[in-house]
Parts: sequence; C-alpha cells; structure tokens
Amino acid sequence: MAENSPPCVGYADFARGRPTRVVGRGATDADRALAVQRTLSRVGERGYSLIGGNCEHFATWCATGVAASQQVVDWISAETGAEYLVSLEELIGCPPEPQRSWAPTEP
Repeated sequence: MAENSPPCVGYADFARGRPTRVVGRGATDADRALAVQRTLSRVGERGYSLIGGNCEHFATWCATGVAASQQVVDWISAETGAEYLVSLEELIGCPPEPQRSWAPTEP
C-alpha cells in the first residue's frame, strides 16, 4: 500500500462499535459486487483533490461508475450565483431524495 494512502480495513475496524447503515438505492448483488471490485482496484492510490477527486467522488464512483460530488456542485453553484447547475441524481440517474434542499423546485 502506498505511503499516506487510506488503509484497507475490515468492517469491525471501520465501524468501531458504532451503528452503520448501507444505502443501496436498489442495487442488485451484481451492482454491489462491481462496487467492491471498483473499490479494491484503487486501494493504495493517491491523488486526493478537493474539487476533482474527494471522498464523495470516490464513493460515488465505486457505487455507480461515475465520479461525482454533489457537495462540489452545490459549492460551485453558491460561489457563482448559479441557481441550478446539475444534481447528482441527474448525473448518475438515481431517484431524487425529497429531503435534499438542493433539489430544483418548480416555479
């Protein structure tokens, strides 16, 4: 494993006794297996970037194959004054989550 890369640990070490939950959004067994394969393919990789390669980009890529970060989209939107750029749901085709404040609203 590369120096300063995130460690690869088992579930018990990851959770450290805290409650966890898995959000699958309807993922099949094949989808989950592919997500694990993607994750393991990048163990030891370095190159973190807040804007283009943060932990949300990585987690979304592992789950969907698309490296995207709604937090970055929201930040760019706020910084530029743009009302609405694109939602992560539109980018990767996931159903919207109604409680999200960044979802577009009808006029």
